[in-house]
Amino acid sequence: MLIMCARINRLLPWLFSFILYLPLPAQQSQQLALYYGIAEGHYLIGDLQGANSSLAEILKLDPYNLLALTLKARIELKRGQNEAALSSIQAALRSNPDNLELQVLEAKIQSASMGPLAAIDQVLQVYTDKDQPAAQQQRTSLLIMRSQALALGGELETSIQNLQQLTGRQPENLEATITLASLYACAGRWAALESLIPSISAHNELKDIALYFEGRALLAKNRVGSAREKFKQALGLKNLAKLAAALHFYHGACLVKLEKVTAGRHEIIQ
Repeated sequence: MLIMCARINRLLPWLFSFILYLPLPAQQSQQLALYYGIAEGHYLIGDLQGANSSLAEILKLDPYNLLALTLKARIELKRGQNEAALSSIQAALRSNPDNLELQVLEAKIQSASMGPLAAIDQVLQVYTDKDQPAAQQQRTSLLIMRSQALALGGELETSIQNLQQLTGRQPENLEATITLASLYACAGRWAALESLIPSISAHNELKDIALYFEGRALLAKNRVGSAREKFKQALGLKNLAKLAAALHFYHGACLVKLEKVTAGRHEIIQ
């Protein structure tokens, strides 16, 4: 970090001498761009104080500079200065009221002291009536997060109903489908879970997930040998970072049920 700071500082005299030869309006524009580049450089290497110093110079010249106020808010958030961050964002919003990134950042700051469900609802409000594809994608991701938060809070049926509505509108949304399948497994709704497996297994990259759900449904029917084969097959695939622990656990549970207790226990603790 010190080396990077030294390099930035060595460039300053040359850059400022170049700026002095520009016409006045261009001088200010170049000066703002220079200060922002330096501020962003300091921010990226973790030098928040250096970044703030350059941002202060920008805001002397242009008090409502969008980039400077946004970066200033991010720095204040990193420092836990939520009220200051909110003030910076609201200053930027005064001259850029329709900026979606600022609106989302404002909602996130305002929701910092709320519970997870209220925080998600606060951010969701920003995306209401936004038709841009990127905004709709963010809204969908938040709705899935909201369903997960509901389930973790004990409202499993409400969570399932919300995801059923979402997958009804977006049957191609695999994240929502997989999340709904997981909740069906939690609720012991095996027929509903099995109805989702074909749409998951149709994607080769999701084969491990499909096999996991097939194994869970078979185990619930006490078809232990068949369930074990599904878990074993899934464990033979690559890229199991997220599912490995669950697959080892259920494979081990099957072994225990098949009276291979030592092997089963060993598998469970992997």
